[in-house]
Amino acid sequence: MAHEIGHTVGFHHTDYNTPGANPNNTVGILIAGTWTSDPNSIMNHQLTKGWTGFPYLDQLSIRTLYPLDLSEKPFYAYQKVATGGFNWTPNWNLYGFGSQGFAYWGFNGYVFTSSKPNTVPLYKYRNTITHVDYMTTNPNLSNEFPSYANQGLLAYVYSGPASDRVPVYEYYHPDKGFHFTTILNDGVVSSGGWTGGGIAFYVLKVDQFN
Repeated sequence: MAHEIGHTVGFHHTDYNTPGANPNNTVGILIAGTWTSDPNSIMNHQLTKGWTGFPYLDQLSIRTLYPLDLSEKPFYAYQKVATGGFNWTPNWNLYGFGSQGFAYWGFNGYVFTSSKPNTVPLYKYRNTITHVDYMTTNPNLSNEFPSYANQGLLAYVYSGPASDRVPVYEYYHPDKGFHFTTILNDGVVSSGGWTGGGIAFYVLKVDQFN
C-alpha cells in the first residue's frame, strides 16, 4: 500500500532502469541526495521484505519533495577525495553528487536557511594555513583562533535537545580535519585516528514528518 501511495504522490520505481521496472518507459528524475539504486526503498519494484517503515533515502525523498517548511534543507556532507576531509552545505547545487574535488557522502539531518524559533546561526570557518574547513555556532571563533577565517553563514541549527532533534557530534583527525555526524561512531570515525565526539549542535530528525 505504501508503495502504491508513493506512485500517487509522484515517485517512480527506485530501480526504474532495471528490466521490468519501467514498462511504460517513464522518465525518472533522480532526487537530490539519493542514489540510482536502493534495494531497501519502498519504491523498489521487486521489494521482498515486509513493511518496516520508510528507510533513510525514502525519507530524504519525501522530505525533499514535500518539506515541512520551505526553509528546511537536508544538511549534505561531502568528503574531500584527496585528503579525506569534509565539507558541509544545505545547498545541493554547490557540489551535487560530486564536484570541486568533493564526493557526496550523505546528509546529517535537516537545517534551516532562515532563522526559526530556538535556532542559532551556524558558521563556516576555514584555516588560512591548512585550508581545513570547520563549522561552529561561535560567531567569534576568529578572536580565539586567528588562523580561522569566517566564510559566512551556513544555516540555522538548534543549540539544545528536543524530541524532534538529533545531536551532531564533532570529531577531529590530525591528517584529515573535522567530521560531523549524527551517528556517534559511524564508519568514518570507526576507521581510526579520530578524537572528540562531543555534541556541536542539534538538527531536525530525518524521520520527523509532523
